Amino acid sequence: MGAPLGGILSDGIGWRWAFILQTPLTALAALIVTLALNSDVPQASPPSSPSPTRWASNLRKVDFLGALTLVLAVFTLLIAVDRGSNVAWRDTTTLACLLLSLSLSVAFIYIEMRVARHPFAPGHVIFDRSLFASYACNFFAMASLHGLHVLHPPVSTDRGRDVRHCSWDPPRAGDALLGGGDVAGTAVVFVCSGPAVSDTWGVILGLGVAAFGAGAAITTTLINVIANASAQDQAIATACSYLFRSLGSVVGISLAATVVQQSLRTRLIETLDSGEEADRIVEGVRKSLEFIKELEPAVGTLVRECYQLATNAAFGLGVALIVCSW
Repeated sequence: MGAPLGGILSDGIGWRWAFILQTPLTALAALIVTLALNSDVPQASPPSSPSPTRWASNLRKVDFLGALTLVLAVFTLLIAVDRGSNVAWRDTTTLACLLLSLSLSVAFIYIEMRVARHPFAPGHVIFDRSLFASYACNFFAMASLHGLHVLHPPVSTDRGRDVRHCSWDPPRAGDALLGGGDVAGTAVVFVCSGPAVSDTWGVILGLGVAAFGAGAAITTTLINVIANASAQDQAIATACSYLFRSLGSVVGISLAATVVQQSLRTRLIETLDSGEEADRIVEGVRKSLEFIKELEPAVGTLVRECYQLATNAAFGLGVALIVCSW
């Protein structure tokens, strides 16, 4: 229900509400779990006394420092790539955020390997030869797939389809096909979104094949993690698999949006011979593709062509990322 509901909200009261309304729904889910979940766990021997020191001791085992470091590393990376495509890659803030993100990433690895008593991403698990390949595959596959998904609704709406109709496309139809479908599907999306071949249904077909292949890859890598992790590390090894998937999704979406904005701005500047006008158009298109309809017909056609080439460049990035997952 989430995908079509999000499309209906985007076409109706605005895409921001598709995110805002998740807050009360999440709060409702937390309330239901709090009230309905039976959390009474049978114990072999009851504790002598329910002292608050035991709760505090368990809380100290949580790796808050590692989690905070990882969040800040990803946060500064997202700021850097967004500012780089919107302002300048040589901007002081952009370079500072990139350097800070790299430093925090190194610090995160050090914390997980040397500092944290109970790390959620221990080094002996992540850097295990039999597990690291699966984690890297998850990261790059999710980065490519979510980069394609986040660009598909704008491409479809630019070609006359509503956002709510984009949610019914084949990527949601299943999660198992021949391995390599993710690469083949991503390549089809790239070819069908280019200047030579422009076919919306070809893009949709490619997304479906890519999603099926990615689902097969995710299942395969998860089986590999479970099979190769030791008994005491199985839970944490499986959790690390989801960690890399989430990181890949966030980074992939950010990189895809950055490539589109950078490519669109560069092509508009070359075509319009006006940096200020190009920045104004990029900012308008970034907020809503409806902005194109407000432009003069000749300029609007030009912007559509540049936007198509920009999204094609982002799909090319998706091809490169999915190849890395192999």
